[in-house]
Amino acid sequence: MPTYACRCVKCKKEFEFFVAKIEERNDTPDHCGVKAERIMNAPMVAPLFSEYRAIAGDRRYIRTRQEHKDFLREFGYEEVGNDTSYYPTETDEEREAKDRDTFAQLNQLASPDVQAALESTDVPGSNQPGNGS
Repeated sequence: MPTYACRCVKCKKEFEFFVAKIEERNDTPDHCGVKAERIMNAPMVAPLFSEYRAIAGDRRYIRTRQEHKDFLREFGYEEVGNDTSYYPTETDEEREAKDRDTFAQLNQLASPDVQAALESTDVPGSNQPGNGS
């Protein structure tokens, strides 16, 4: 949704408002009982690349994306970034064990009435006693 800036004509307070429909972009909200006036403001622009000093290799300053790519290639590095494919994955057995532990902890915190209700509840696919099977 686009964000627009405006200023109250009475109190001079500046604020932003969001527009859901493009045809409503010229409708400014009311403030202090009167329509606010639209003001022009510069959009936030993130820099394309921030200079940094390499912590490996020859510790040179990297000033552009191309220098970054060349540096990685020269020293045989591979950029991983936020790639989670290298992270260890949890197996189904580990996930199920964690779920059982969480359920047991929650069950201990529950009142005796809730514990009894949980034990008597049918759980599809479960061979636990008291599940109605």
